[in-house]
Amino acid sequence: MKKGRYSPEQADYAFGGINSVSTEFRGIIAKALSNLPKEIVDWTAEVALFISSSDEYWAFTLPKDEFEHKKGFIFLSEGLKRESEEKQAFIIAHEIAHLKLSHRSPILSRLSEKETKRQEREADNLAKTWF
Repeated sequence: MKKGRYSPEQADYAFGGINSVSTEFRGIIAKALSNLPKEIVDWTAEVALFISSSDEYWAFTLPKDEFEHKKGFIFLSEGLKRESEEKQAFIIAHEIAHLKLSHRSPILSRLSEKETKRQEREADNLAKTWF
């Protein structure tokens, strides 16, 4: 384990089991977060929830009033499971970078292609600095 990093178990614990993800995704997230600086993991635990498909639920609702938009959501698709651990870690770091940089959703905000590409480059660059 690198200095200034959590173990996967410690990274998982930082989230206190509040993510709506399957057990398999919890492991993927924990391993990915263990590659990031502790301060980024702690910050992410404060501002984000991970959601994914889940073996435990057929569907779930995220009521606006319950979350009051206090946290951002990072959705993980089933396709992520087929990627290498290294790529999984980078993809998750990239999504955290979008939150850290206060990027807007290209879909919900109807961003231009140019603006979307700029945000993607910025998220890639920030994620790279964490490794």
